[in-house]
Amino acid sequence: MHAWLLADNKVTNRVSQEMTWTSYTEQQVRQILKLAATGLKPVDICSRFGVPLIIFRSWQAKYGTPGAELGDEKVKQLEEENARLKRLVADLTLEIRAMQVSQEEPQQPKLRTRPGPLTHPRKIA
Repeated sequence: MHAWLLADNKVTNRVSQEMTWTSYTEQQVRQILKLAATGLKPVDICSRFGVPLIIFRSWQAKYGTPGAELGDEKVKQLEEENARLKRLVADLTLEIRAMQVSQEEPQQPKLRTRPGPLTHPRKIA
């Protein structure tokens, strides 16, 4: 017993003896792959439609995962945010390192000033 996909993406359990996994059209394969995107397990989908799991995986590789276009946009957005955050971390790391280096540098000794003129007794010969 095989399930059949209708044009409106509804699944019916109509018996079709002539339907094998090799006779699915591209549109039907894409509809089957959309079921995987809804959260159904691939094993359950394969048993429902009489498709070996290896064939299901090859369909995924050939036709892609439904909704992948939306996923690509999300991945691009996340990559941009990741790059921005990496730059922010790099800038903050440089600032912290600069502060640490400035604290590690020895302080220049202050010149002592004595009040009044300095007089050294000289021996006059």
